[in-house]
Amino acid sequence: MSLRTTLVFLLLLPCLLFAKVRQQNLAPTLEEFRIELASFEQSEERYDHTLLPANAIHLPESAGKTSITAPQLRALGGRTMERNTVLKPGQLLSESSRNPHHIMRPWDPEKALHASYSSYFAHWRTKPTRTILFVPMADLYPSQVRFSFKNIAKILDYIKNPDSNRFGVTFREFASTNGFMDFGYWEFQYCGGKSLHPEEETEQVVIGPGNRLHLLDGHHGMLVSLYLGAQYRPVRIVEDLSRLDEEDFWNEMERRGWALLEGLDGTRRIPNRWDELEDDVFRYFATKLGGVLEHTKPTQPASPARYHGPALPVWVKVDDGIPFIEFYVGDVLRRQGLLTAGTDLDQVLENPAKVAAMQHALQQDLETVLDEDRPANKLSTPVVIPERPMGISEVLETYFPDLELTR
Repeated sequence: MSLRTTLVFLLLLPCLLFAKVRQQNLAPTLEEFRIELASFEQSEERYDHTLLPANAIHLPESAGKTSITAPQLRALGGRTMERNTVLKPGQLLSESSRNPHHIMRPWDPEKALHASYSSYFAHWRTKPTRTILFVPMADLYPSQVRFSFKNIAKILDYIKNPDSNRFGVTFREFASTNGFMDFGYWEFQYCGGKSLHPEEETEQVVIGPGNRLHLLDGHHGMLVSLYLGAQYRPVRIVEDLSRLDEEDFWNEMERRGWALLEGLDGTRRIPNRWDELEDDVFRYFATKLGGVLEHTKPTQPASPARYHGPALPVWVKVDDGIPFIEFYVGDVLRRQGLLTAGTDLDQVLENPAKVAAMQHALQQDLETVLDEDRPANKLSTPVVIPERPMGISEVLETYFPDLELTR
């Protein structure tokens, strides 16, 4: 090796070592993550913002257009879909864009079925307004007391290194195979460069007491956005429950299946702060377990089981139709003693006997869990998906006839 080559190698060595360390520490620790969330909760923006005036937005009973005046929109901190456009005084939302269809779009279950990285249809029992608003992150509050930090770490790892193979497939490969997003999705290119999410990734919110906006779903996306420093999030307001007091509001949220208030210790509490959410280590495992159960079916076709195939375990999601199902799955396995704090979750998934035991426990126990004081989640029959492809509307009408569907 020549002297020049040696010098170049020595100069590059620190960079290579730094890159290797960074590769191994792409995501924050849980403690670091909580520090970031606590910093957000203590920021002035969290307490110094204009709340939505009571009953400012009229939510029509029919699926007509929703008109929002400029002051009402600004009270939410909302922006139109044109990236740097803000409403002028007195201007209606439907007049603010050169292409109003980007804002006023119909509720289409078939299209929602193929929505990208979104819980667009996770609460399909609601009738969303067609108005999409970019609202400040400081105006959004949780409706569940638990989250999965491992899920957050996976997303952050993919964002920071799209070629990482720590989870079995690189993000670029995953995005390309599923055809649901380009890599530019992870850039701050929406809402004037202040949001990770475009209007296609809109989450649904409810107006609660004090005119707070509570997310119905998308908590993990919200937490990722907070950590990365996003300032806005696109949302749809689907219900105004601001007339209710605090207790009645959360009772109604639970009745509709819109809130998860039961902590890991079984106590019920109200989620007020993002940094107080509990890390449920089994939630991420439940998602992976569902994939194992789907793909170990002997007659399983190549296409995903949630759209095709034979009977599935009762807990497997039908297009994300059962809110918080992964948390309930983790609760059952924890209560049955099949999962403990010291369980090596990756080894469990590689053990057919343990997977079979878990499937049996879930089949025996979870339907009762979902029936208990959770009318919105009640399952009258096991989930069965036919061999031919079906849209979500047909699936729900066929296999959940007792549930009220809204168009």
